[in-house]
Amino acid sequence: MLGFLKNEFCVIEVNAWRDVSGAIMTSFGKTVVDLPHMLLGDELWVHISGRSVCLKWVPAVDYYAASVASEAADTAVAPMPGAVVSINCAVGDHVMAGDPILVIESMKLETVIRAPRAGKIETLPFGKGATFERGAVLAILGKE
Repeated sequence: MLGFLKNEFCVIEVNAWRDVSGAIMTSFGKTVVDLPHMLLGDELWVHISGRSVCLKWVPAVDYYAASVASEAADTAVAPMPGAVVSINCAVGDHVMAGDPILVIESMKLETVIRAPRAGKIETLPFGKGATFERGAVLAILGKE
């Protein structure tokens, strides 16, 4: 499960999984770590160098959607690399904030890309079946 652990000091990209014994394993980049920890809901308490640190789990899609929305509300940006599965609107259509613009697939997971605000679809750079990288602009909104 790819996501981010964050607190007031840092944001760390993490991949977490359970090994065959059921233990939670984590990797930070290419480094696999087995630290003393306790998982409580979406909080991971980790014991590092004599300190307990609480990190909050944020799914990757939510993390990128929030960071992109705060940077530029005129664009819908890919939270991960993938391919366009379906397009739910056309150039010139008016959308409301939260309306589905298109559906993408990444690692067999379908994700709905939603309008960051109300407006008119100006550009849809990728057609159905097209592939893209994380951070690619998937739609540009103009004024209503």
